[in-house]
Amino acid sequence: MSDVPINHWFGITTDRSGRVTELNLVFNRLRGEMPPEVGDLTNLEVLNLPYNQLIGQMREELGNLLNLQYLNLSSNRLRGEIPQELGKLSNLESLILRGNKLDGAIPTELGGLPNLTDLILSQNQLSGEIPGHLGNIRNLNMLDLRSNRLSGQIPEELGAPPNLRFLYLSHNPLAGCIPKRTNNVRDNDLSRLDLPFCTLLPLSPTAVDREILVRLYRGNDGRNWRNSTNWLSDAPISQWYGVTTNDYGRVTELDLSDNRVWGEIPRELSLLTELRALRLSDNDLRGEVPVELTGLANLESLDLSGNELRGFIPEALANLTHLEALRLGRNGLSGKIPRDLGSLSNLRVLDLSFNWLRGPIPTELSNLANLELLDLSGNTLNSTIPSELGRLANLKALSLSRNYLSGAIPMELGNLTGLRILNLRSNRLGGDIPQELGNLANLEGLFLAYNLFSGWCVPEALKNVPNNDFSALGLLFCSPSTSLGA
Repeated sequence: MSDVPINHWFGITTDRSGRVTELNLVFNRLRGEMPPEVGDLTNLEVLNLPYNQLIGQMREELGNLLNLQYLNLSSNRLRGEIPQELGKLSNLESLILRGNKLDGAIPTELGGLPNLTDLILSQNQLSGEIPGHLGNIRNLNMLDLRSNRLSGQIPEELGAPPNLRFLYLSHNPLAGCIPKRTNNVRDNDLSRLDLPFCTLLPLSPTAVDREILVRLYRGNDGRNWRNSTNWLSDAPISQWYGVTTNDYGRVTELDLSDNRVWGEIPRELSLLTELRALRLSDNDLRGEVPVELTGLANLESLDLSGNELRGFIPEALANLTHLEALRLGRNGLSGKIPRDLGSLSNLRVLDLSFNWLRGPIPTELSNLANLELLDLSGNTLNSTIPSELGRLANLKALSLSRNYLSGAIPMELGNLTGLRILNLRSNRLGGDIPQELGNLANLEGLFLAYNLFSGWCVPEALKNVPNNDFSALGLLFCSPSTSLGA
């Protein structure tokens, strides 16, 4: 409100003639209703007012801003309907109204915006059907309608925009089926709709498998995979890179590890009912571990390690009774380790390392009689090491490093006579180093440093372990007859 030129006012940009072209007041404590005079800023190209406390209805006068290219009113408290006058803004490229309380139908007039690339209307109270006219927006790149009250069927026209790469429709009471034409969308949440695909009506199980692989390629950026030899070709799918089939042509193994696979894990993979091995490690997969995968009754190996997965580990993984290897390490998974994993009696490998898992180590894991590798390192696990782990007679490698485990090392670990690697470093373990660890005659690596041991020596029987970090412990070696408490 000073006398200085308005182009020196905070958030204001003007052109050479002094007309306002940009108004940027993000997170600036704006309160009250938007004045109708905003429609008089006819040279405005950018109106950016998110994260404020604007109330009332959106002004129909916004339709007068014919030069507007960017309109962002997200995260305010706006109510009422989206003005149909916005359909006049032929230069508009981004319309972002996420996180308000807008209701009513999505104006069909928005389908006439030729330059619109991003339409984000999520987290409102919009109702009615999704207008098929939105499919007329040829330049549309992102359409986000999540978390509204939209109903009816998904229009077939949504698959028409050739540049559409991001489509989010979940958390709406939609019905019907998912149009086939949406397969070209690069990133979407269609699998969360719990709707079938309209065209997934093949005549044979082998045709189902092929269709699922086609959807995987198209929905997970197959064109940029490191290796996609024969994918989408007329060659038998057994000749597609990473695919193995049985004598009947059904997919039994899918190995696309380290292959630049991008996006969320398609829930449709659960329809590959003969799948024995699913290996998608070291890619750019995100989202959650789909609970639908727990329906793969024949699965023996599941490797999703080295991605960007979030959320909890599905408890229903316990339904995979044939599972021998479960690798979910190096992701961002959180929550507790499901106790039900202890029922996977055939499991030989359990790798949950380097996530954000918390809580105690479930004692139920001691029921995994065939387990050979248990790696829970690099989490935020606390409490004590369960003494019951000493029952895992076939265990060859146990790594619990880089957690917040406390208490003493259970002497029962000395019963693991086949153990080759024991890594407990970087915890809060205390007390004495148990003499019973000297029974581990096959140890090739023992790592105990960076704990809080109160004893003053390392059992002499461990002296010849080839790989160790005893020097970092700063302790002497002591014979079984030495009093560790002295």
